[in-house]
Amino acid sequence: MRIGDIIGFREDLFFDGAVQIDWFYNQAKANRVASSFVFHGKEYFGISDELTGNQMTDTISFFRAVANKIEDEQRGNPFTLAIAEYGTGKSHLAVTLAQLLSGKGYMPNTYNKIIDNIRRIDNEASKQIESVCDKPNLVLAINGMRDFNLHYEILKAASRSLRLYGYSDDNLKKLNRAHETAFRFFERNIETSILRFEKKARDFGWVEQGKSLADKLRRTMSEDNTAFKIINGVYEEINGHEIRWDEGVSANLVLETLLREYCGISGEFNKIVIIFDEFGRYLEYASSADSAQSGDSALQQIFESIQNSDGNIQMINFIQSDIKVYLQRVDKTRNISRYIGRYDASEKFHLSSNLETVFANLIDRKNKDAFSIYIKGWLNKNEQELAVLYSNMDKWLPLKGLWKDKMLFSQVIVEGIYPLHPISTYMLTGLSGYLQNRSSLTLVNNHITVLSNYEISPGQACPLVLPEQLLDGDLYFELLSAEQEGRQLS
Repeated sequence: MRIGDIIGFREDLFFDGAVQIDWFYNQAKANRVASSFVFHGKEYFGISDELTGNQMTDTISFFRAVANKIEDEQRGNPFTLAIAEYGTGKSHLAVTLAQLLSGKGYMPNTYNKIIDNIRRIDNEASKQIESVCDKPNLVLAINGMRDFNLHYEILKAASRSLRLYGYSDDNLKKLNRAHETAFRFFERNIETSILRFEKKARDFGWVEQGKSLADKLRRTMSEDNTAFKIINGVYEEINGHEIRWDEGVSANLVLETLLREYCGISGEFNKIVIIFDEFGRYLEYASSADSAQSGDSALQQIFESIQNSDGNIQMINFIQSDIKVYLQRVDKTRNISRYIGRYDASEKFHLSSNLETVFANLIDRKNKDAFSIYIKGWLNKNEQELAVLYSNMDKWLPLKGLWKDKMLFSQVIVEGIYPLHPISTYMLTGLSGYLQNRSSLTLVNNHITVLSNYEISPGQACPLVLPEQLLDGDLYFELLSAEQEGRQLS
């Protein structure tokens, strides 16, 4: 019988590529990403990171904690800091959380899929999370990987979210005098100065002309910074000075308007939830850029707005290291050092990355009866050898988490992650500093595909993916890339 007829890789739960929080605003991408997130439950966690001493939190417990905060605004700190290493799926988790907190009525199929994925691992937690998250929250998703003025970015995120949920953002447009000026200038001059607009557009790589260009600028100027720069460039040519795009926008005023117009008794939404992905990347940019460019004062305005909101605004920041690490890199004489320091008081969750559980969830037993006869039968015959292997690993390697439990080792590592040899699994999970998790998953997928046509018979030895096979190919280039990019020393 073919290996491929017995096991396979769950392509429906595997997203091969770097997720961005911006995909929350694309319903098709958001559905695919959020539906494929693989959760971890508390049964494999509650342990401390041996290097830092930090208590690690599984993803279901994290979602549950966030739900508790939203359910009871008096329960705790409205600021949340989710800390996880590079490549551990923070953005994937952030999009999934944004979808869930948007409520059951927004995209019900996606919502139900997320709840079902949680239920498969922790039925009790899924009930509690579902009871809270069925209400609609106004989620603002921010991607800190881009350089922006934070005042304007909050306004932009608010406008995009309202339109995403099917509401008018007219109440917000009046808050941005810069875009109002740009829009009026554009409409007055687009016909008489179309050649100027075409020339300026070419400077930014746009090839559209005439009506096509006018339609594109009109359609994108409120969202696309390039469109605004094109219009602003023509404005400067005609008027002798630019539109100050950072004027007239206040993060505090945006959040106050959202609370007043769209939340509570008078609005459709329960709470406002700001999900700021790559928060640390924005802090690095803001600490080196001019205040007018970065809008770093928005950090203080957002902090004060949340403090004054009686729990009606929650902020969840995803970051790679503790806030103290970023404070060490900032000039202490600048205002931003005080702004950043305030966020150190956030409730902190060090998110665990349990690749073993992810592997086990993504390797599908297509034919459970055949798996029991062909593969489990062979593993049982070699039980003594596997016991010796475990004894040696426990003796010579720093085993922790589920590796310390011999029964879980047999169920999850040996049986659940077949066809990987246990040492192959140990090697992949131990290389988190070099590999992004999705790279590890791609390797597993590729090796299962290679083995899919391998024929086995009852009692015959089953093939295993050995460590040296992993090193012979893509893994080597991943390790080399990690060194060349400075993520790891040689």
